[in-house]
Amino acid sequence: MLDQHGREGRTTGAEAHTLTSMDASFADAIAASRAALLDEIGPAPDLTFIRGEGNIGDELIWAGTREFLSGHVYREIRLDELGHASGEVALLTGSGAWCRAFDHFMPYALPVAELRFDRVIVLPTSFDASHDVVRETLRGTRATVFAREDESYRQIAGLCRARLAHDMAFFLDFPQSAGEGTLNAFRTDPEASGTIELPRTTTTSPRRASRSRSSSR
Repeated sequence: MLDQHGREGRTTGAEAHTLTSMDASFADAIAASRAALLDEIGPAPDLTFIRGEGNIGDELIWAGTREFLSGHVYREIRLDELGHASGEVALLTGSGAWCRAFDHFMPYALPVAELRFDRVIVLPTSFDASHDVVRETLRGTRATVFAREDESYRQIAGLCRARLAHDMAFFLDFPQSAGEGTLNAFRTDPEASGTIELPRTTTTSPRRASRSRSSSR
């Protein structure tokens, strides 16, 4: 189960708490992630949310982050505005940009944020610490770094002040839509695993949720 405190400094890969082993309901899991994030942010009156560039998945992350922060006074800036910003606490957007698939450009933004802000928190992100720039940036940071899944947490736990929380997209309150059946959504961008064969047929109805079925051919 996700540790509700999670503040062990530089942790090790032997950390017992995981996201995948949580036995609580999904709502409880999200609540635990919310508590961990709020605990780290604290009562800071000066918050800056720094968003990057990305795809539709990143748009969901940003929307979920805005909803998460709806009870706070904060400002939002783009990554290209970071060099002219300053303040107390910077929240660096969660993303996949610490991985080769998206050119791991966020490791270059973190040191700049640390120069401009008193504290920096990296929101839940995926990491590939096998790459030098990712590993060395995390080893040298004073920021608190949230991983968004177990494997990323395992990779960074011994490098920095690592914590674990669900992806910020899960804080977005999606409106319920009418539909039936099962929706299967597949990634086809560079972050896709490449291990799943995509269905050959897809059926779509304007009155029903889109759903994919594997062909028997």
